[in-house]
Amino acid sequence: MLKVNKNINLTGYSTIGKVQVVYLNASISTDGTSNANKSTTILNQDLYNKNKTEIRKDMSEFNDEVYKTEDEIIGGAVSE
Repeated sequence: MLKVNKNINLTGYSTIGKVQVVYLNASISTDGTSNANKSTTILNQDLYNKNKTEIRKDMSEFNDEVYKTEDEIIGGAVSE
């Protein structure tokens, strides 16, 4: 028997100037039975180390988007 799963994928980049420093990815099942599978890849360690505050803010904003999408899927309260 075939079972098909649908996912929503979110991707983001944290940049300094025009340089991509961090790649962010999340895959969220649309059936609401599991949490998002998230990954973070540092593409430029030197720029990351020099700009941690700004980059971590971007990472936090990305996580907020993931949580918002999860809440929309399961019909939970969406916080702004």
